[in-house]
Amino acid sequence: MSTSSTDRIDQLALVWLMVPRKESRVSGFSEQLKPFVDGKDARKRKASESMARLRERGLIAPGNRLQLTEAGHRSAAELLGFPRIPADTRPLEWAKKVLLLRSMDVARTNAAISTAGTADVLAARIVARQYKLDPKIEGAASHPEQRKQVASKAVAALARRALGLEETPNPLKFNEAFSAIFLMGHSPTELGQDSANGHSGPASGTVSLRLGDCELREFAQRVTEAARSSATGRWHGAVFISHVWDTLRARGDVGITFEKFKRRLVEAYQKDLIELSRADLVDAMPAADVSASETVHSGARFHFVRPEQLAS
Repeated sequence: MSTSSTDRIDQLALVWLMVPRKESRVSGFSEQLKPFVDGKDARKRKASESMARLRERGLIAPGNRLQLTEAGHRSAAELLGFPRIPADTRPLEWAKKVLLLRSMDVARTNAAISTAGTADVLAARIVARQYKLDPKIEGAASHPEQRKQVASKAVAALARRALGLEETPNPLKFNEAFSAIFLMGHSPTELGQDSANGHSGPASGTVSLRLGDCELREFAQRVTEAARSSATGRWHGAVFISHVWDTLRARGDVGITFEKFKRRLVEAYQKDLIELSRADLVDAMPAADVSASETVHSGARFHFVRPEQLAS
């Protein structure tokens, strides 16, 4: 949901006004802005401005009372995707859960809404999205019998990624970790250190890779090295573009957005400096990696860098 903070406050106000109560006051709505706006006076001002905007748009009835018009009710219902708030719920809490799921593009099923406020499930859903983990991890959040395991599944997948192992939500066994760390040398790094695995730790701000303004040949060489060293995202000699990106980000300040990185990849490909290829057996591949890596240019779609064919 691409909206400004002002739009989001107005959306919250609409939904807040949809909740049945004896009387709605600006001071009551301002309390909803506590996590977002510092200072009581500032919150009240933001709340008052929001109500004024909604009234100007004909969504709040004229007068001193804060009451939605028919158009206001329709707008609030459209935001939630429900004609009304169910009677057997805590209405404001239910509505905020729906808004959260909507913002994350999660289907607003009864199961998803009922677990949206569960701490472990919420954290696992966010981590699974952010780090492009197996979609089954997020899907488990909607199944009552799997909810208690969803956080451990996310941690297991991240641990496997850090060690360059096959990324599944299955528990990481000691012998797997021993083989990866001791025998294969895939030791996880501390936060802030560079990682040959490409996903361990955040990008370091001390090294500038300048991928946005370096010469195209230098860009291709950096991509070559990152693709060859990536311990994850490999598929029959090719490496998912998103994993090459993650490897570069783990090494320093890339100085470029992912979308611009993709455009430079295409440019290097057109100059025969990089070989790209598309995913043909999509059903057999990790759906999140295919989606994140997809790079489109003039009708052609690319998902992989082929490091063995890159120019040196």
